[in-house]
Amino acid sequence: MIHPELQDLHEGDELAVHPMLSLPIVRLEPGRTIVLAKGTGGGVPRDAGDMAVVWTFRLIPVDDETTRFVVRYRTDFAPGFLMGFFNWVFTDLGGAMLQQPAMLWGLRWRAERSWRRGQ
Repeated sequence: MIHPELQDLHEGDELAVHPMLSLPIVRLEPGRTIVLAKGTGGGVPRDAGDMAVVWTFRLIPVDDETTRFVVRYRTDFAPGFLMGFFNWVFTDLGGAMLQQPAMLWGLRWRAERSWRRGQ
């Protein structure tokens, strides 16, 4: 499904990745790259509750019929056991190990389905 509200994005726009979290677009090359980032200005967060997130999506043409889709997700939280545990449960376990593979499988399924229809 194509979402009309996501077809005219610009750097600086906020993209909702969860009902309780939106990330600003810090780099956008239409049809090629989108980078979402929050809390990354100046380095590693140091105050309790601070977090830094960078999520990159990139399409890399391989040949006339093949494109590689590369996703990189990185987080950093303030030091301490509680923030480390929160990071592990919600971003590493919940996001990286469960949600992101499901999202990528759905994208692959849609891309291959539309490619087959176009043949």
